[in-house]
Amino acid sequence: MTSELDSHFFDKASDIAKSLGNGRRMQLLELLSHGEKSVERLAISLDVGITSVSAHLQILKNAGVVRARKDGVKVFYSIADKGVSQLLDHVKNITAKIGYPETETALHMVSEHSISLHQLINKLDAGNCVLVDVRPKDEFETFHIPGAQSVPVEEVSDWALNFNDNHEVIIYCRGIYCLLSIAAMQSLTAKGITCSIYPQGISEWRRAGFPVEGAFA
Repeated sequence: MTSELDSHFFDKASDIAKSLGNGRRMQLLELLSHGEKSVERLAISLDVGITSVSAHLQILKNAGVVRARKDGVKVFYSIADKGVSQLLDHVKNITAKIGYPETETALHMVSEHSISLHQLINKLDAGNCVLVDVRPKDEFETFHIPGAQSVPVEEVSDWALNFNDNHEVIIYCRGIYCLLSIAAMQSLTAKGITCSIYPQGISEWRRAGFPVEGAFA
């Protein structure tokens, strides 16, 4: 009896699925969904050795999930297709609903400071807030919410020293499983500045179809 389905196609689909079957590789894809990065930069972001990161990237590349380019002695990686980022979002959403509810995230501890997408839009429309993107500078330059200031998390404390605006400060990063916003909030609180967090970050903003600014807007 002839199969009703193309076995070769599903074998390839299985290869892609297998390449995602590792938490570290999922983290790499999360970082790459915010723009091209070098192997060295990825290793620093995850606090993992370059050899380990390179091995994971090679698996993703062989599966066709990411692509690589050389620039001198450095190798840069990027997402091969926007569908990969969409798949990653779906997996994260399923994980949140089934295996890792939002109440288990670090952001739940600061939920009283969180605002929704609807609230953010209202505040931006009213023009009574200062929106701060605490992701690394290169991610901000790739794409960011219009009107946001770039203040990488390691620069937040110095930025706070010169902040004398009476408007509300709203910070955001990659999304609910990115911890940069919490670190930034802690730094601002230590300087006596109260702030709100948009926990779903740039990921939800883009999924909702709102415009972004930057090199890949």
